[in-house]
Amino acid sequence: MLSSDVQLRAKVEARLQRLHEQTLDLVWTEQSLIKRAAEELIAKRFMGRVSGDW
Repeated sequence: MLSSDVQLRAKVEARLQRLHEQTLDLVWTEQSLIKRAAEELIAKRFMGRVSGDW
């Protein structure tokens, strides 16, 4: 390969790696938000049962 091809490939691979890491960060954040919302909903329903609002 030409050196310019090698440089371009290295840049593209580095960019893809950064995008992959950012995507994983977003997925973990989204999962954390979903988990927190579910825990809050469960807690509210449990508190409703305890207080007799069920």
